[in-house]
Amino acid sequence: MANAKKKHARKVAKKYEFVTFETSIYEGEFTFPAQKHMPQKLMIAMGDGELSKLRDWLIEAGTDEADVEAFLDLDSEEAGTFIEAWGNGQLANAPKSQD
Repeated sequence: MANAKKKHARKVAKKYEFVTFETSIYEGEFTFPAQKHMPQKLMIAMGDGELSKLRDWLIEAGTDEADVEAFLDLDSEEAGTFIEAWGNGQLANAPKSQD
């Protein structure tokens, strides 16, 4: 008897808390999903240098595309500053279902 491939389906759609923050790099606020919601497979992909996966996740989570593109336009030093501000962001909403 062949082993059937196991597939797990989420019972409820993934929900994200969003944080709002400002940086010294750009004027205005950014709203991104809280970093605690990053999936493990995304962190592995980023560790392997697949940074495009971060963009995909941010867009899928509901982040404004212009905000994502501004983030992706940063050099590595600026990105560190941005990510730190993102990590210190203030809760912007109640959890929101992913569409």
